[in-house]
Amino acid sequence: MVDLDLYKFEAPYSLNFEEKTVLMLKNLNAANGFHNDNSEEFSNIVKSLFPSYCFSAFDLADLPFLPVRAFKNLHLASVPSNDISKILTSSGTSGQKPSRIVLDSFTAQLQSKVLTSLTSYWIGKARRPMVIFDFANTRASRNQFNARAAGIAGFSTFGRKPIYALDSNLELTVNELLEYYNGYQNILGFGFTFLIWSKIISELRRKNIRLPFKENSVLIHGGGWKKIEAEKVEKEEFDSDVRAMLGFDRVINYYGMVEQVGSVYFECEKGFFHAPDFSELLIRDPLTHDVLPFGQPGLIQLLSVLPRSYPGNSILTEDIGILHGRDNCGCGRKGSFFQVLGRQTQAEPRGCSDVVL
Repeated sequence: MVDLDLYKFEAPYSLNFEEKTVLMLKNLNAANGFHNDNSEEFSNIVKSLFPSYCFSAFDLADLPFLPVRAFKNLHLASVPSNDISKILTSSGTSGQKPSRIVLDSFTAQLQSKVLTSLTSYWIGKARRPMVIFDFANTRASRNQFNARAAGIAGFSTFGRKPIYALDSNLELTVNELLEYYNGYQNILGFGFTFLIWSKIISELRRKNIRLPFKENSVLIHGGGWKKIEAEKVEKEEFDSDVRAMLGFDRVINYYGMVEQVGSVYFECEKGFFHAPDFSELLIRDPLTHDVLPFGQPGLIQLLSVLPRSYPGNSILTEDIGILHGRDNCGCGRKGSFFQVLGRQTQAEPRGCSDVVL
C-alpha cells in the first residue's frame, strides 16, 4: 500500500513541499481507502465528520483526520487480531485511559526503517556505546510497549553495550556511569526530557558530581517539556546543564507521539523541528479547524505515510504549534519547520515521560 520507491532514505530531507505533496497525497488517499475497508470505526468517523471526502483529495488540507483522543476511546485497527504483533500504549498519568496502538509486522518494520533513516542522518550509521537515562524494567515486555519503552527500543538500534542510568530502585548508578564514561568515547545518550531533568541532572547536582565531558558524544531526548517549562526552565538552560552535568557534546531534541511512532521530528541547529520526507504537518484553528498560515499558533495536525495496521496517518493533536515556513529554514534543510508551544488549554496532560519517582 505504501509506495516508497521515490523516497531517498539516505537523504530524508531532500523533497521540496510540492514534490512531497504529490507522494503524500498518493499514499494517504490509498491508506485511507485501505482503512475505510478494514476499520469500521474509521469508516464511521469519516462518513460522519468528512462526508465529502471520496478518497481522492487533491490537497493535504482536505484529508480527513482523527482527534488524538480517539485512540483512547476506540479500538482502531485495520488488520485482523492475529496479525497484530505489538501493542503500544501512551504512558498516561495516573487515572487516565491510555491510547492503544496496534502494529503488524509490516508497519513495525516500516516505522523501524524510517526511524533508522532519520536517526542515521543526524548522528551517523555507526553504533555507539549507549547510556539510557532510564531504568531497565521499562522494557519488561516483548510485545507490549509504553511510549518510553518504545522510544528506548527504537533508538537502542544505534547503541551497543548499553547501560542504564537508573537501577531497579530508581537510584542513580553513579559509580557505574563514571566507569562507563571513562571506558568509552563517542557515547550516545537517550532519554525523556523530564526524566533527565527531574531525576538525573537534579541528583547529580545534589551529589555535586559532573560526568566527564565526552567529545563527539550526542544526547537524543524528547517528551515532558511542559512540566519543565512549568518550573521556568528554558531550553538553553536544559542544553547547558546536559553539557555541563552529563558531559554531552551535542544535544538533539525531538518531537513525536506514540500514536504515530516512527514519525519523528528532530530539532535543527536553528531551534526548529523539521518534517522529513515521510511526514508533514498542518496548523489548524482550535475552534474552526481551518488551516492557519505561517506564523499563527494553532493545533498541530500530523500526517504520515507509515501507519498501515491502524488508521493513524492523519492525527489532530492537542499540541499547540507554529509553522514557520517550508523549504527555507536557515539550516538549509528542505521541508516544513515548526515550533511546539505546549498543550492546548484544558487538554489532559500526556504522560509519555511520566515515571513514579
